[in-house]
Amino acid sequence: MKNAYDLGCGHPVKYRFTSEQGDSACAMCVKDRHWESYGKTLGIIRVYESARTFIPIDCPVGTKVVLWYPHNGYDSDRKRLTKHKLHFGRVYTVRQMDAFSAHTDVYLEEVPGKVPFNHVHFAFATPGDILDNAERESKL
Repeated sequence: MKNAYDLGCGHPVKYRFTSEQGDSACAMCVKDRHWESYGKTLGIIRVYESARTFIPIDCPVGTKVVLWYPHNGYDSDRKRLTKHKLHFGRVYTVRQMDAFSAHTDVYLEEVPGKVPFNHVHFAFATPGDILDNAERESKL
């Protein structure tokens, strides 16, 4: 049986996700690297990170959101993220929100068709997220 801290970094397994390169990575380590790379020079990233919560159920259409909590939700929610190739730290645009009594679905402009994702996976995108995303897209 695997240890709860088998990522080799000391963080719990629940923070594991698959990176764009297909590697197994740790969301907490990525956050720490982000702080090392940008936070010390900009000095504002930590404020954004500490203030992040998942998007509200009345999130306006057109809002930029970032996949920040890939470990939240049910197993089926996490599998849907993987199936549609959504990646941690990527910026997406809200197309539609449907609130129900026990969950809220968010539909994204970048995913064709009517594919619902759990809103607890997403946080509001910061200016840094949007700049990072634009830089990433320009390299593709």
